[in-house]
Amino acid sequence: MRDVSRPRTKGWLGTIIDKKYRLISPLGQGGMASVFLAERLHLRDTVAIKVLQTRSDEDALRRFQVEAAAAAKVKHPNVVTIYDFGLTEDGTVYIVMELLEGPGLEQEMFRVGRMPIDRVVEIIKPVCSAINASHAVGLLHRDVKPPNIILHRSRHEGEIVKVVDFGIAKFFESTDLAVKTSEGIVLGTAEYMSPEQCQGLDLDAQTDVYSLAVVCYQMITAKLPYDAATTGEYLVKHVRENPLPLRKRWESVAPEVEAVILRALDKNPQARPKGAMEFCYSLEQAALEVKAREKKVTSSSTTESLDRLIKPRSAAVKKIKIEREAPDFNTFVARASELSQLMRVWAATCRGEARPMLLLGNPGIGKTGLIAEFSRQIKKTEAFVFQARFYRTPGIRSFHVVIGDLKNLFSSLQSSPEKLSHLFGNKAETIIEPLTRVWQTGKLVENLINKDQNSQQQYFGLLSQVFALMSRRSPLLLTLDDLNWADETARDLFDYLTRTLINEKVLIVATSRLVGEDEGFGQWLKARQRECETLILTPFNRQHIYEILESIFEQPLFTEIQFNTLLSDSGGNPYFLIEHLRLLVTEGKIKFDGKQWVCQDFKELMPTSLVDLVDLTLEQMSAPAQHALKIAAVIGEDFEFNILQNIAELEEENTQEILIMLLFVVSCMKN
Repeated sequence: MRDVSRPRTKGWLGTIIDKKYRLISPLGQGGMASVFLAERLHLRDTVAIKVLQTRSDEDALRRFQVEAAAAAKVKHPNVVTIYDFGLTEDGTVYIVMELLEGPGLEQEMFRVGRMPIDRVVEIIKPVCSAINASHAVGLLHRDVKPPNIILHRSRHEGEIVKVVDFGIAKFFESTDLAVKTSEGIVLGTAEYMSPEQCQGLDLDAQTDVYSLAVVCYQMITAKLPYDAATTGEYLVKHVRENPLPLRKRWESVAPEVEAVILRALDKNPQARPKGAMEFCYSLEQAALEVKAREKKVTSSSTTESLDRLIKPRSAAVKKIKIEREAPDFNTFVARASELSQLMRVWAATCRGEARPMLLLGNPGIGKTGLIAEFSRQIKKTEAFVFQARFYRTPGIRSFHVVIGDLKNLFSSLQSSPEKLSHLFGNKAETIIEPLTRVWQTGKLVENLINKDQNSQQQYFGLLSQVFALMSRRSPLLLTLDDLNWADETARDLFDYLTRTLINEKVLIVATSRLVGEDEGFGQWLKARQRECETLILTPFNRQHIYEILESIFEQPLFTEIQFNTLLSDSGGNPYFLIEHLRLLVTEGKIKFDGKQWVCQDFKELMPTSLVDLVDLTLEQMSAPAQHALKIAAVIGEDFEFNILQNIAELEEENTQEILIMLLFVVSCMKN
């Protein structure tokens, strides 16, 4: 093949590729490709464009194609969005993707050094969510590492963690897009590769879990699990040696956190947490336990006087604040009454008297935070908790994601014979084996979505039987978050379980917005409200906002005027409040001076009301976006993506972006 390689950046600037993209400036380069800031000529906006350096390397060309196809297949808010892929007449191969503005995790670790566990969870949670989404469509990343995690900084949305570079991703099943490697050739980055990846063995989702654990290890200790000078040494140590305990690297690491990381670094893939989200939940739980212990110790050193309560509670807390450049926004306060109501329903469940429960409210009102805190409280008992969450993922059935969560749950039970025996007794094999056979049926999801009655009765019935048996050993909590994104098949499962488990010690709690994804959701939700306990979350009042601010900053910080501004801007919506605070921190209006938090005047920075915030948002939208919103207003609420896309002549990705912005504006108006 003729080599058409080109200089990495020289001579490219100003080039127009495929008559659509003008290269403006270089953003970065690697051994295979260069990345440029580019202008989309037809939209007059900026994107990132990755250009392959050579076509003479067929493997490089293949991986480039896989990167585009893989990232495009995983539709998730924490995965970089792919807009275009092309091969020009002169042999230039390129990928066009969203422009990410912010440091890579590698640069962030170099800047701050060791990270507190709250910050680690804040970063790794969306990464785990993205990796879980890729696993749901049968895709392994195989190169999870800090350079492939970008901390994108959005003025209006704050920090958004993005996973990039699917260049060596691999599909579970054989497809035309699978990366083909020669025997004995190992792909990946040696420092972050699992033992099985180092040996070139068959891989499953557990290989990415191992890599996630290495990344967390490095964030917490600022060191890797192994000391090695060469790639070969890293490969050998991953396979043969145990990682150095985190507390050998840094003595302040909590035992709970160390245990979670070391479990995920086990040589045996089956001994690791089952999937990215189980690893994430385990780490998050460990962090909460650490925080609760520190809070308990701290509280014992204070008096009940208000003056002392608003000061930093101990030298340890002061030290944490000094090391951290941003406040801890991951706090649960001001929903005590709602949490108490959930606990009363749980008590009724333990007596076999409860009905299913719905938590309803507008976007950002705190549904997910409440159900997460409730689940954490229940996990402290002997009860069993299963958590699932629906996502708005174009091209992927939400029911498919829930099946993945359920498979992970029962796979983890199978790996623990003692737990399996405790839950099911002598019926363990007769329960798990039929489920395994059903999951191995390639057309399971298709049959269920097509409402095949035999498949639905078989699968739903098995799940109901399993949960019923589990609840007879110990009360069971099933949480389903963001039910508004559930497709019809997932709602069918919810209906079946709530109907068949009504007399068991099982509490099913689902969260949902008041408006769903499809036309039939509204009527379905109204019917469920008649059958379920319903708790509608309302905006926070003045006292609630004060409690949140006191919890985050642990001191009086705002003047009366500033407090009222935050209250009116947020409309009592906790998500909007936190995003306003993030903006103030990002813009340097709120700073930690080494002793305490200080706040400067921010009147000129912040909109004075939610209406102004909406106006500002609309003004900053591009002309095509504003045009599309006008068309949407004319069509009315009963329109689909393809209709708006065709009329406004927009790409699907742009259409979705506009609709997400519209939902944001509408939610602001409702508050």
